[in-house]
Amino acid sequence: LSLEILQEGYVSSFIELFELFDQQAQLRENAGSDSGVHEVPLLIDQHDKLDVLKSKLIEAEEARRSGAPDNSYQSYLELAQYFEKFPSDQWLIDHFHEKCMSESSKVEEDGGRKLAEANYNIGIALEKRGDLSSAVDYLEKFYNLTTEQEWQDKIGDNLHDIASLQLYRTYTCLAEELYEEAPSVSIDYLKKAFH
Repeated sequence: LSLEILQEGYVSSFIELFELFDQQAQLRENAGSDSGVHEVPLLIDQHDKLDVLKSKLIEAEEARRSGAPDNSYQSYLELAQYFEKFPSDQWLIDHFHEKCMSESSKVEEDGGRKLAEANYNIGIALEKRGDLSSAVDYLEKFYNLTTEQEWQDKIGDNLHDIASLQLYRTYTCLAEELYEEAPSVSIDYLKKAFH
């Protein structure tokens, strides 16, 4: 499969795929032999996932070549969403959200919407992992980027309203988490939540 990508002329996709293989090997090595990470099959042995990766990485590379970073962003987003079905692939979700962030900064014609969405997606991924303090940083950026914008999601909800609700929820969860060890910081987060 990797050679097919290279033979078809998609050098960037080939390199990225091998970097992913290396990243997984490094994650396994760092986790140690008694970690559950070793029970998860290697990406190189998961042919269905490789087929999806090949298709979307090639789409992203073609979009970059043609000067369409919004389409490249979309291909990476679809990869992140695909891997959300597999709890053991959080590292791939993170990787493709970071790729979305990178591509979003190249999209000029959307007024910053893709950048806002990329911040939201990373913030939500961090929140799901329980890293609330890091999530807040991204969600605050999402909030700021959607201020005074009329952007809506697929079902018609205003993105700034979504940002407000998400920040409220994350601030209150963080305040609850910090209440015992840092009551003054906890209160500060509650103030932000109700601001």
